[in-house]
Amino acid sequence: MPPLLAQSLPRDPLWRAIFRCLAENLMPIAPQALREALVPLGTNADRLEAIAERVLHTDLGGEDALLQPIIASALEVYWTSMAQSLAITAITPLDVGSVCPCCGFLPVAAVLKSVADFANLRYLHCPLCNCEWHFVRAKCVSCGSEEHVSYRFLEDEAGCRRDDVRAEACDACKGYLKVINLEKSGGDPVADDLATLTLDLLMDQEGYGRIGPNLLYIPGNA
Repeated sequence: MPPLLAQSLPRDPLWRAIFRCLAENLMPIAPQALREALVPLGTNADRLEAIAERVLHTDLGGEDALLQPIIASALEVYWTSMAQSLAITAITPLDVGSVCPCCGFLPVAAVLKSVADFANLRYLHCPLCNCEWHFVRAKCVSCGSEEHVSYRFLEDEAGCRRDDVRAEACDACKGYLKVINLEKSGGDPVADDLATLTLDLLMDQEGYGRIGPNLLYIPGNA
């Protein structure tokens, strides 16, 4: 089992202090609706923990959608700090290669990067603890299919293909995951995922669903 399993690991109250710090810094620039939601939450530990449970079980959206990205940000800081303190020997490969071996979350995206003498290796990136783990290319992260994988790209007005971020789609399970070439984008997987929401809309129109969530983008009620 992952050593920092998100769904069952007892949480130190420290994460709530991280949330309060984020909330205080957001107050001057937050929309009125968000400010009104954040103020009572700062002193209501029970509700804060209840929403955190929903986030960690990826029960996203609904009446808490406005608050969930802020709470997710605090949990990300907390889990990333714990992950950094682990010895590398504490993290071992899982039988299910699509799951984060550190915290058990599904990946937000895949990244391509060079390691030592090997170019364009694919690593999956965790949205909670920011760990990355190797996963072979041209294979569906969700179902393991190698025969039904295809790619979708965004194009600019001139018809030039944007190849730093693409969507890897599987017709076997109808899931997709973005693949980000860090040597071309030079960015952050979570931020690059948010910056290409147009690609998500197009994939949704074609009937594909995300394999893993981005905890900082929660659309809310339809």
